[in-house]
Amino acid sequence: MGTWLAFALTLMNMISNRGSRVLITLYALKLGAEPLTVGLLAATYAIFPVMFSWHSGRMSDRYGPRAPMTLAAVAGALSLSLPYFVPTLGILFVASFLHGTSSTYYNVSTQNLIGMLSDARNRGRNFGNYSMVVSVGNAIGPVFAGFSIDYFGYQATFLYMAAVLFVPVILLMVWGDALPGKVTDAAPAHSVGHMLRNPLLWPVLLASAIAQAGLELFQVYMPVYGNQHGMSASAIGVVLSMLAVGAVAGRALVTQWVARSSEEKVLAYAQFVASLCFAIVPFFQGITALSIIALVFGFGLNCSQPVSLTLIYSRSPEGRAGEALGLRFTMDSVARLLGPAAFGMIASVLGVGAVFWLSALMMGAGGANSHRDATKVGK
Repeated sequence: MGTWLAFALTLMNMISNRGSRVLITLYALKLGAEPLTVGLLAATYAIFPVMFSWHSGRMSDRYGPRAPMTLAAVAGALSLSLPYFVPTLGILFVASFLHGTSSTYYNVSTQNLIGMLSDARNRGRNFGNYSMVVSVGNAIGPVFAGFSIDYFGYQATFLYMAAVLFVPVILLMVWGDALPGKVTDAAPAHSVGHMLRNPLLWPVLLASAIAQAGLELFQVYMPVYGNQHGMSASAIGVVLSMLAVGAVAGRALVTQWVARSSEEKVLAYAQFVASLCFAIVPFFQGITALSIIALVFGFGLNCSQPVSLTLIYSRSPEGRAGEALGLRFTMDSVARLLGPAAFGMIASVLGVGAVFWLSALMMGAGGANSHRDATKVGK
């Protein structure tokens, strides 16, 4: 019961999360935002997570996941309601900041919940299934947002996305007692620096951050690229949903890939595939070609999430997995904060195509780093 409830909570959150990201990006473009502004808007999501993701992990360890997830879902729904009442570009920055804040507590607590409901025998499978649920939510969210925009308008869609986040609140109120509570055997508290001195965590944290940066850049600048080439909101939503469809397929096979090689090698291969996909995007403009690229991109890169979650949970100190997952979220948020803003400046000067080519170089470097880690571990 607990695992299935965790998956349901994850699904509702990701539908609203990914759908709202597309919604906010397209609404900003409708209000006249330039690529740099869109990049800064995306970076706003990560301001709070950069500072407090580690703290949210400690809260999940100390108090259990139910309370942080409930409060985060309510706050996220309220943040998405703001643009309905105040339809301005400035309020989108406020909504992005508040939504990023609530997502921090929700996502870290959910990931820790999956680990708490697992043991050494099924942890990899449960994180893999969790990631598949994330992919399904990622597939539904953009399509839901795109068609809702085309048929009902932007402001109504904000209310629909907010309503989706109230479903987890109801689920937690009715069945929340089935979830585990706080960690009773937690290790003594230490500073974040103590966690960072763990040499086993660094390669995984870096790989996870680079993968997150790649996913963020693809999801932020693909709508910009499609909008520049006259694609409708529905078409852009379909392309981004194919990213998640590919992720479902990849995550269904990730356990077999790991069994045949290793977690570290799978991380490396995933980043190499993403590098190739980034490199060829500027050569295509149609929905069919871009959907295929998104499918392959999602098939490869999204394998990194369950693998990195499994590695971090297994390499973290006993009783401090929530902190380690929070630290991972912090590193990922740094990538989400700096990546869209920096690449937004590049797009303003060199064009959106340059964003995809430079992203290809970044992903290739990340793949090389993960391959070195696999070589060290294999010795």
